[in-house]
Amino acid sequence: MQTIFKLLFISLAIVSISVFSVYFLSKPRYEQIIQPPLEVPEDFYIQKDSVIQIPITIQTKDLRQAILDEIQNPISSGITKEITTDIFNIKPPQPLESWPMLRGMTNFTDKTFQAGIWINHKVYLKDVQIYFEGENVRIFTSYAIDIAIDYKQSPLPFINALKSKGVLTGYLEANVELRGQIFIDDDAKLHIKASQDTTKVEFTKINFPYKLNVLELLNITQTENFIKKNILEESVNKHIFSQIEQQIAKKQVDLQLAQKIQNIVYNNSSPLALSKNLWLVPSAEKISISQINGEGESCDNTLSINVGILAKPKLISSDEKPFVIAKKSIPLSCENLSPKIYLYPNINLEYSFTAKLIEKELQDFIAEEHPEEDYSISNVKIYPSKEKLILSIDLIEKEDSNKVLTFYLWGSPVLDQEKMQISLENLEYTLESKHSLVEVVGWILDDKIKRYIQEKAYFNYKEKFQELSDQLAKIEHESNKKILSGAIHSLEIQEIFTAEDGVVLHAEAIGDLSYKINLYDEEAEK
Repeated sequence: MQTIFKLLFISLAIVSISVFSVYFLSKPRYEQIIQPPLEVPEDFYIQKDSVIQIPITIQTKDLRQAILDEIQNPISSGITKEITTDIFNIKPPQPLESWPMLRGMTNFTDKTFQAGIWINHKVYLKDVQIYFEGENVRIFTSYAIDIAIDYKQSPLPFINALKSKGVLTGYLEANVELRGQIFIDDDAKLHIKASQDTTKVEFTKINFPYKLNVLELLNITQTENFIKKNILEESVNKHIFSQIEQQIAKKQVDLQLAQKIQNIVYNNSSPLALSKNLWLVPSAEKISISQINGEGESCDNTLSINVGILAKPKLISSDEKPFVIAKKSIPLSCENLSPKIYLYPNINLEYSFTAKLIEKELQDFIAEEHPEEDYSISNVKIYPSKEKLILSIDLIEKEDSNKVLTFYLWGSPVLDQEKMQISLENLEYTLESKHSLVEVVGWILDDKIKRYIQEKAYFNYKEKFQELSDQLAKIEHESNKKILSGAIHSLEIQEIFTAEDGVVLHAEAIGDLSYKINLYDEEAEK
């Protein structure tokens, strides 16, 4: 009897162990599956430098009027030193070496019969026209010149010369064309360099009361050349060029006042609202001043200078104004920079949104394809693990929604610009997931289900891309007056980055951006 009870006890024990083994060992525990680690890759995206432009222009007509308003006529006056010249000009038919007597006579008359000229002059500027051609400046000036000539000549050899004052009085009119170069030096100061060799003088009118051949007299005494060289070229030319430099400075573009540019850049470095939740932060790093350029013709002729703000502007999405510490002093240099703006907006696609869509679609798919099964899925999550994206999915019991285990799939995110979406390629179960799923519900490994998950695991960015494109199509920020304005001509997705909370699309926007402000406006300096 005891043997029977022992056998019965042993049998019950074996049955109990078997039942325990079937129940506990056939049902994998959640802890059995190793979770792929959350590892966010580093973002190595490099931003190009942008150039925000501050165009500075001076209308030639304004500069001309400023010069005329400032110049006090006569622009030059005085009396010259004595000008002496021979009044005999003997040209022997043969070289003087063949005529020794004639050579001696010529030397005697040259020393004896000479005329002395003193010119009393007053020069009045009548008009000035200025044209800038690239780095060159051409100045056309018109002068009226009052002249009184004091004259002396020895009437006979060895008799003292008689000096006559005002023997010839009248006035001349002359046009003078001046040329020079305009440039900015390394200290950001503007200069004009006159080119004396290219000065052209043309006498357009000579009015004297005496009926004599004045041009011949001026030619004989070399007075015409003296007027050109000493009166017009040397003193008046320098005065005109000096006036142009001064008037340009008065027009407030003398770049030795570069601190004013610094102030404007600093005052406009805080985030600028482009739309309800989009902010532009200029992030200026350097100020570059281009050389001078002349553009246009006639009344539209202008002198232009471009101030380029070298920057790495940022677009920030925020409901509130971002906090930014602006630099008070920025390095300055003189160089030409092509105005071009590179903006690098990010489009953020949250994992949670796509995960919810996958969860709903997959639940419906399983219910339709496997209605007899006791399991379903829940709690779909997405996160990065280095270069891969992981799909974490809970397998639950339909009856009570208890979790059986969590399994994982991973795939490589791929950008499809044509469809404007990011999909997951080469989607596979992890080894740990696959082993556990075979023991519980092998049907979930069906290629049809895997393809369905891969088909639904995508991030669409079309709507956000269009919204960003519309925001950047025309950039205008207004305070008391417009400060920044521009437009984006090209917007493209460059690459993707898997952050902790979602996929980040790095976009590149190319266009132009300018400060539309008066460089020396009093309000701008406050």
